[in-house]
Amino acid sequence: MRLFIYGTLLDPLMMARIAGGAPEGQDAILSDHRVLRQKTDALPYLQAAVGATAQGCVFDALTGQQLQRLDAYETPFGYHRQEITVQVAGQNLAAFAYFPDETVAHADTLWDFAEWEASLGPLSREMAYEIGSYSKPLNGDALRAQWPMIARRADARLRALSQTAPASIRYQPKPGDIDVRSWGALTGQFFKAGDVQVKHRQFSGTTSDTLKREFFIGTDASILLPYDPATDHVLLVEQFRIGPLARGDQNPRSLEPIAGMIDAGETPEDTAHREALEEAALDNLQLEKMFAVYASPGNATDYFHCFLGLCDLPKPQQYTGGLESEAEDLRLHIIPFADAMDLITTGEAQVAPLVAMLLWLDRNRARLRSSS
Repeated sequence: MRLFIYGTLLDPLMMARIAGGAPEGQDAILSDHRVLRQKTDALPYLQAAVGATAQGCVFDALTGQQLQRLDAYETPFGYHRQEITVQVAGQNLAAFAYFPDETVAHADTLWDFAEWEASLGPLSREMAYEIGSYSKPLNGDALRAQWPMIARRADARLRALSQTAPASIRYQPKPGDIDVRSWGALTGQFFKAGDVQVKHRQFSGTTSDTLKREFFIGTDASILLPYDPATDHVLLVEQFRIGPLARGDQNPRSLEPIAGMIDAGETPEDTAHREALEEAALDNLQLEKMFAVYASPGNATDYFHCFLGLCDLPKPQQYTGGLESEAEDLRLHIIPFADAMDLITTGEAQVAPLVAMLLWLDRNRARLRSSS
């Protein structure tokens, strides 16, 4: 089947990842059509328009599997194939193109590839890496449902690539030190699990055998400990948790800081402010970065950006919070810092980020109180 592409899939890497290969295309023109910008995003919208011209590429040699993958990518968001006639090297050819349906709104400005490249290109390519990795394409309902988490995971990978990696005492890897032999297929609906086969340079200078490892793919998260230096009180969140339940813990309710996954396009600071408002109705916090850490580097990608939130807390009390739309059933505790530290001793504080953040606060508390 001959297919005319006019939008983001003109990016060769996007096309290769989504289609499951790198098909060759030819420059093509679709007369009496134009490519507008979607109303809310820098994404393309193909519209009939007498006298206008849409530039794109025609792909002649798509396999049935490649077309299935492209359909699975386009149709969940209101784009469906329609028959058209395109011009290739001055010759009219029958082809198909993806047209938006009435659920997709458009602006009155032309779509610009460079604008998409600058605003959404890097994230889109990272998302396409995961979307294209499935041996069986996600169907429409699954792709729509998983889209936010795919975006968060892609955003986390981009953030990791942009971060500095200090190595004052640890080994600094050199090109060729890490040899990933294969990545396995991902499984899971909300979170993902995967596996990898990898070799790496050992401290002896030799190369390891091929290691086969499984891992859990989470997202980057922002974690916030609200603290009132004037009253020396902190706010803790209590909620029911699946992890302790699955382990067999007799009490699966955990005391934690405020926390939330970083949405694609957000900064860790944006997320910390958003979650403070959603979970505890706290606004106008002054953030101080504590540290950023892997939760369990032996088996998970989870990465936590930890902040202290300097604020005026209400008087000591318990109250409820969270978003009903996210099934959050939270109880908030405002308690003296000394009482929070005692929870470490008794074992009631058993969530690693909370323990680490309280210890950080203990080290910095005198400075914070003296400057409040």
